[in-house]
Amino acid sequence: MMKGSAGSTALYALGVIFGILTFIYFGVEVILNISPTLKSLLLLLGSFTLFAATGFSRSGMKNMPLYILSASSYLVFTLYTLVRFELGSSLTFLLLAGSSAVFLGAAHLISEKGIELERRHARIAVPFLAALILAFFLYDLSGPRVEKELDLRENVTVDQENLVLGEVEISNEFLFSRVYEVEDYQVCFPGDERALIRMEDRSGLLQGGESTSVELEMNYIGNLTNRTYSLRETEDCQREEGEVSVYPRSFD
Repeated sequence: MMKGSAGSTALYALGVIFGILTFIYFGVEVILNISPTLKSLLLLLGSFTLFAATGFSRSGMKNMPLYILSASSYLVFTLYTLVRFELGSSLTFLLLAGSSAVFLGAAHLISEKGIELERRHARIAVPFLAALILAFFLYDLSGPRVEKELDLRENVTVDQENLVLGEVEISNEFLFSRVYEVEDYQVCFPGDERALIRMEDRSGLLQGGESTSVELEMNYIGNLTNRTYSLRETEDCQREEGEVSVYPRSFD
């Protein structure tokens, strides 16, 4: 049975491993449908909080896991931000170069100059950063979601296989970015005609205040009739003479 420092080292190592896995999982998975902007902020502020917490102790053994977790959180923040927001070559270069300079500078100050965060500073920084994280989290959860509205054409003439029925207008009125996904739609003809709805770019990312639209394209299956139908948005399949109903697809 392990005792003393050996046992503590093993427990610290496991804690660090699980902490790193937590950051990776948080960066990859959708958690509470929060904004990508908030996710980046939480990873960044989490890194700062863990680094600030090193001021509570002067023990290298206790601080090393905090340094590793702080660096891991920042690394996940960097990768997530670069992949999610497509910053472009210039901003990517600045983020990577700046991050390298910050970590090298911090390492130099700690190892060569012996400069570490004071306990009195940690007592201020950690609660402040924790409160900031909570404030951003509550702000995001209370903010408006993405708004979607189906805008159909008045009518459609079945004279070709692929026809545009209308579009789904999507807007984000919130300050933070939002992820959107357009639900599947189906069409219902009054007779035996059949068609499939096809949409491109059904999901994506809208920055604060941005809007976009996704076209609904109908792929008609059957003999072209050159007949004109009026279009109507419904909750389910409604077979009315001279009308084509467009409704959200149900997976029940």
